Amino acid sequence: MKGQSRTKEEIRYHDAICEMGCVVCMDVFKTYSPGTVHHIDGKTKTGAHMNCICLCARHHQVASDTGEWATRHGPGRNTGKAMFEAAYGTEQELLDKTMELLGVNKK
Repeated sequence: MKGQSRTKEEIRYHDAICEMGCVVCMDVFKTYSPGTVHHIDGKTKTGAHMNCICLCARHHQVASDTGEWATRHGPGRNTGKAMFEAAYGTEQELLDKTMELLGVNKK
Protein backbone atom coordinates (compact mmCIF):
# COMPACT_ATOMS: atom_id res chain seq x y z
CA MET A 1 0.00 0.00 0.00
CA LYS A 2 1.32 3.45 -0.88
CA GLY A 3 1.46 5.99 1.91
CA GLN A 4 2.60 6.07 5.49
CA SER A 5 2.89 2.90 7.55
CA ARG A 6 0.10 2.43 10.08
CA THR A 7 0.72 2.72 13.81
CA LYS A 8 -0.69 0.21 16.28
CA GLU A 9 -3.42 2.71 17.18
CA GLU A 10 -4.36 3.11 13.51
CA ILE A 11 -4.45 -0.65 13.01
CA ARG A 12 -6.76 -0.97 16.03
CA TYR A 13 -8.99 1.76 14.59
CA HIS A 14 -9.16 0.04 11.20
CA ASP A 15 -9.99 -3.26 12.89
CA ALA A 16 -12.74 -1.56 14.91
CA ILE A 17 -14.41 0.15 11.95
CA CYS A 18 -14.29 -3.04 9.89
CA GLU A 19 -15.79 -4.99 12.75
CA MET A 20 -18.57 -2.39 12.94
CA GLY A 21 -19.23 -2.78 9.19
CA CYS A 22 -20.24 -0.41 6.43
CA VAL A 23 -21.25 2.93 7.92
CA VAL A 24 -23.65 3.65 5.04
CA CYS A 25 -25.48 0.34 5.46
CA MET A 26 -25.66 0.86 9.21
CA ASP A 27 -26.67 4.53 9.19
CA VAL A 28 -28.90 4.69 6.12
CA PHE A 29 -30.24 1.14 5.73
CA LYS A 30 -30.06 0.00 9.39
CA THR A 31 -28.32 -3.24 8.47
CA TYR A 32 -24.87 -4.81 8.91
CA SER A 33 -22.58 -5.37 5.92
CA PRO A 34 -18.91 -6.31 6.24
CA GLY A 35 -16.57 -3.85 4.61
CA THR A 36 -13.09 -2.50 4.08
CA VAL A 37 -11.24 0.68 4.99
CA HIS A 38 -11.88 3.74 2.80
CA HIS A 39 -9.38 6.59 3.25
CA ILE A 40 -11.29 9.85 2.92
CA ASP A 41 -8.34 12.01 1.91
CA GLY A 42 -5.71 9.62 0.57
CA LYS A 43 -3.08 7.64 2.45
CA THR A 44 -0.11 9.98 2.49
CA LYS A 45 -1.19 12.97 4.59
CA THR A 46 -0.49 13.14 8.31
CA GLY A 47 -3.34 11.43 10.14
CA ALA A 48 -4.70 9.84 6.96
CA HIS A 49 -5.15 6.43 8.57
CA MET A 50 -7.50 7.85 11.22
CA ASN A 51 -9.44 9.74 8.55
CA CYS A 52 -11.21 6.58 7.35
CA ILE A 53 -14.61 4.97 7.21
CA CYS A 54 -15.67 1.40 6.54
CA LEU A 55 -17.57 0.75 3.31
CA CYS A 56 -18.94 -2.53 1.97
CA ALA A 57 -18.08 -3.56 -1.59
CA ARG A 58 -21.42 -2.24 -2.86
CA HIS A 59 -20.79 1.26 -1.50
CA HIS A 60 -17.05 1.24 -2.13
CA GLN A 61 -16.22 -0.30 -5.51
CA VAL A 62 -18.99 -2.33 -7.16
CA ALA A 63 -20.50 -1.00 -10.39
CA SER A 64 -24.00 0.41 -9.96
CA ASP A 65 -25.52 0.97 -13.37
CA THR A 66 -29.02 0.23 -12.07
CA GLY A 67 -29.07 3.26 -9.78
CA GLU A 68 -29.96 1.13 -6.74
CA TRP A 69 -26.96 2.51 -4.85
CA ALA A 70 -24.15 4.99 -5.28
CA THR A 71 -20.57 3.74 -5.25
CA ARG A 72 -17.61 5.80 -4.07
CA HIS A 73 -15.09 4.24 -6.52
CA GLY A 74 -15.37 1.84 -9.38
CA PRO A 75 -17.01 1.63 -12.80
CA GLY A 76 -20.59 2.48 -13.60
CA ARG A 77 -22.64 5.61 -14.09
CA ASN A 78 -23.69 5.84 -10.43
CA THR A 79 -20.20 6.28 -9.06
CA GLY A 80 -17.94 8.98 -7.67
CA LYS A 81 -17.77 11.35 -4.77
CA ALA A 82 -20.59 13.70 -5.81
CA MET A 83 -23.09 10.91 -6.49
CA PHE A 84 -22.08 9.08 -3.28
CA GLU A 85 -22.39 12.18 -1.09
CA ALA A 86 -25.70 13.20 -2.64
CA ALA A 87 -27.10 9.79 -1.73
CA TYR A 88 -25.57 9.25 1.74
CA GLY A 89 -24.09 12.50 3.05
CA THR A 90 -20.54 13.75 3.00
CA GLU A 91 -17.64 11.51 3.87
CA GLN A 92 -16.94 13.84 6.80
CA GLU A 93 -20.48 13.29 8.09
CA LEU A 94 -20.00 9.53 7.76
CA LEU A 95 -16.65 9.80 9.56
CA ASP A 96 -18.29 11.80 12.36
CA LYS A 97 -21.00 9.12 12.60
CA THR A 98 -18.34 6.39 12.71
CA MET A 99 -16.46 8.17 15.50
CA GLU A 100 -19.69 8.70 17.42
CA LEU A 101 -20.68 5.03 17.15
CA LEU A 102 -17.23 3.91 18.26
CA GLY A 103 -16.97 6.50 21.02
CA VAL A 104 -13.70 7.77 19.54
CA ASN A 105 -12.56 11.36 20.03
CA LYS A 106 -11.20 12.62 16.72
CA LYS A 107 -7.82 14.28 17.10
